[in-house]
Amino acid sequence: MIESDPERSSPGITILELNPVAGIFDEDGEYVWHYSSGSFTGAAQRTPAGGVAFQHDPFAFSVNDITSRRIAEYYPAPTGADETAENADGVATIPFHADWVELHPVHHDIVPMIDGSILGLSTTDHPVTPERRAELCPGDEFEWHMFSDVIIHVDADGTVLRTWDLFDIVSFDDHPGEFLCNTRGLGVTETPRDWTHANALWFDEERDAILVSSRHTDQIVALAMTDETGPQTAVRWILGNDATIPYDGESFHHTHGIKTLSNGNILAYDNGNFRPGSVSAGGTDANYSRAVRIGVDDSSDDPSEWTATQVWDHRLIDPVTDQLLYSPFISNADELANGNILVTHGGATINPDNIFDTHVHVVEIVPDTEAGAVGGDIVWELRLGGPAEDDGVSMYRADRWETLYFGPLWAIE
Repeated sequence: MIESDPERSSPGITILELNPVAGIFDEDGEYVWHYSSGSFTGAAQRTPAGGVAFQHDPFAFSVNDITSRRIAEYYPAPTGADETAENADGVATIPFHADWVELHPVHHDIVPMIDGSILGLSTTDHPVTPERRAELCPGDEFEWHMFSDVIIHVDADGTVLRTWDLFDIVSFDDHPGEFLCNTRGLGVTETPRDWTHANALWFDEERDAILVSSRHTDQIVALAMTDETGPQTAVRWILGNDATIPYDGESFHHTHGIKTLSNGNILAYDNGNFRPGSVSAGGTDANYSRAVRIGVDDSSDDPSEWTATQVWDHRLIDPVTDQLLYSPFISNADELANGNILVTHGGATINPDNIFDTHVHVVEIVPDTEAGAVGGDIVWELRLGGPAEDDGVSMYRADRWETLYFGPLWAIE
């Protein structure tokens, strides 16, 4: 069900990432565009050349034209022996490889850059000593290792220009995360264990920095983009655990969907897993998720003067449960062209004992603008699923594009 206030909502088309399908609806709610990879499809992004890029299995990511015809597929080549080729359908298959780190497939997010290169999230493995495994997960019978997230910067021809391994940036000893000892559940394996679980990327042009959400360690990290190539470790700042700048606001937990807004603020979806005092952390307070906006003042030449302050957030009463809405996985928050905020509650919990018993609630908000404000008017909303559905419904992200026609072909002279 879609409801809207056309005079106050941001015009354009809405793209919904309902795996394995990405579909686009116009302002009248009509279905106008469709793409399916047959497997996970997420992080739909417009490219400067006028195409649409996706992160999806079994490749790292692909680039499609506006008719949804696939143009190129990128995939990791651990040995570096594979060469760029063209398959029978005329699709370029482009391997990527770094001599200094073994890269696995890209997951969760990609960012097409103005020069045709792409940022993505990959992983690499790290051993864990038997003593450390026993300390972290007493009684665990598996001889497990862990993998960290690696931010990669790949040129259009598959050349890996830069990588940032979070293992070199975040302390595994101090912040092992909450999920290393899990051996069952969504995306969980018995021997490779997911440490940081980064899930969102953003390139901040003004700061010349890459923002990354490290979900399992409750951190938002700004990585410095330098002129050097190869492995990188330069950090601009960290919010959350081991913060490098003071933060005045409610702590965030297991974030998704970070990005920079037009005024320089940071916007994130705070899923709220293990929020102190909440039921998910063993307390009695209600679980809830929210969109949160953080003002980061890092303009001074002296980093000791940098500060971060929460300036706005939004939480919602779930119409299905009549409780604070809680989406413990996926979900997103975006700024739209008119300054409204589009929030995707992509896995809103109906039955707390069943992660797959979920529904989707997407809202467009006209945010209150006063400092420290909470909430705002809802001027567009989409609801999918609910107790009457046989199976739960979830959505990775929703986005609003001003038009389906972008790039050089549609540029106005």
